[in-house]
Amino acid sequence: MNRCLSILCAALLVSTALGSGVATASPTFPYPWPDYSVVPVLFVPTDWSVSSAEVQSEATAINNAMADIQRFYGTYNNGATFVLNPVQVIQANGAKESYGISWGPGNIYDDGVITITGNMEGAVMAELHSRGFPTPPAQNQSGYVTMIFFKGAGGFAGGRGYTGGNGGQAIVGDWAIDSLQGHVAEGAYWWSGQRKQTGAVAHELGHGFGLPHPDSVGWGMETSVMGFWWDYPTIGLNDYDRTSLATNKSAFFTVPAAPTGQTATALNGTSIRVNWTDQSNNETGFQLTNGVTTVSLGANTTTYTWAGLSPNTYMCFAIRAYSATGTSPWTPWACTTTPAGPAAPTNQTATALSGTSIRVNWTDTSGNETGFQLTNGVTTMSLGANTTTYTWSGLSQNTYMCFAIRSVNAAGASAWTPWACTTTPTVPAMPTNQTATALSSSSIRVNWTDTSGNETGFQLTNGVTTLNLGANTTSYTWGGLAAGTYMCFAIRSQNVAGDSAWTPWACTTTP
Repeated sequence: MNRCLSILCAALLVSTALGSGVATASPTFPYPWPDYSVVPVLFVPTDWSVSSAEVQSEATAINNAMADIQRFYGTYNNGATFVLNPVQVIQANGAKESYGISWGPGNIYDDGVITITGNMEGAVMAELHSRGFPTPPAQNQSGYVTMIFFKGAGGFAGGRGYTGGNGGQAIVGDWAIDSLQGHVAEGAYWWSGQRKQTGAVAHELGHGFGLPHPDSVGWGMETSVMGFWWDYPTIGLNDYDRTSLATNKSAFFTVPAAPTGQTATALNGTSIRVNWTDQSNNETGFQLTNGVTTVSLGANTTTYTWAGLSPNTYMCFAIRAYSATGTSPWTPWACTTTPAGPAAPTNQTATALSGTSIRVNWTDTSGNETGFQLTNGVTTMSLGANTTTYTWSGLSQNTYMCFAIRSVNAAGASAWTPWACTTTPTVPAMPTNQTATALSSSSIRVNWTDTSGNETGFQLTNGVTTLNLGANTTSYTWGGLAAGTYMCFAIRSQNVAGDSAWTPWACTTTP
């Protein structure tokens, strides 16, 4: 059979047939494979149908085994493993014989039962390349390791990393495919076929990553799955393997960069929004934790709202990116407190400023409001934090109006204050019965009747000089005159709504 008897070997026979040219950039293939990932392929000659229950069962077993191997590499490679794609089940172009494979009688796992002639591996690589897979000869070899399960290839096994590019390939036959399904028991050595061969696949995949057999680099065979693969999964990888993967295959085994710029902002009394900047281009998702609970989020996510909190809750958050290769460090903590509801204002008053406006005043008793709401029962105004006064304008004279105020923040709103009410005034009535009487050669007394009940004062004028007098005044003595002075007087009442009309002139002459 095409296998080494003491240890699985890296297959090098295809190097000439596959060509030496390697492009420098990762290609874009018809299938959506991430750059620098492992692409498993179940290659099925036309002796079998890809839709058969047998082949579909094998595909399931391969997916499970590859996931186990992915975890294995993470366990023994300092937490870093490779990105794994689901198995691609490919119906080959020909029967197994067209690839140089012939079966004799007997157990296909035994030596001598299967014969392989010609460059079977090169033919498979070329066919997969023609169908868009990242295999030589002309396809870009960088960026992928293709792990091929060749149904019908019996005990064949081999793998190699590309010396001219960051990729590789490996092939195993039925001895691995069938044993992954549990069709053969654990226990005996590999050449009897009585062993689950997950370790053998992990071994050949290691060759695809360029890992050698340990004895070829001065290490004991028992130190790595690249030696005694039958001791999988306890055997692990050795320091040489880990150093080689970190040095030569870092693109496959690089954990994503940690996010930056994390912030935590309280949206209301029960939720906090966490934002961050995605600094990696190879994460498969993010983990967000508050130190007690951790949630998993999709790739390229940069925000999450943590809900269901209580008001006045202090909480901190950290974020890290993850992929199959491992996890980034956690970010520093970003912390905030959900707000408590603000206290209600006090000492509210409503004062008419004119016939068309009312000023409302109050005392701000909270230190955490983001604003206030002022309502007249029909219309509500939103005002800024720390506001303590507002002038409600656009009213009509003699309008009775009441106002209530409450403070608000992200947690909610305080209770409304009691109503504070007032009425916009009307213009006061004009005085009547004005008279002017000379009291002496130097003074005149002016009298009038106050006919309004809402004036705030009076104005008395002689046409040149105007005096302001208090509310309810009905008399004023104008002194400092010269004898024989003729003088006339008019009076009007006033308040914040405006001024009445002037009275007619009342005139007299000092004797």
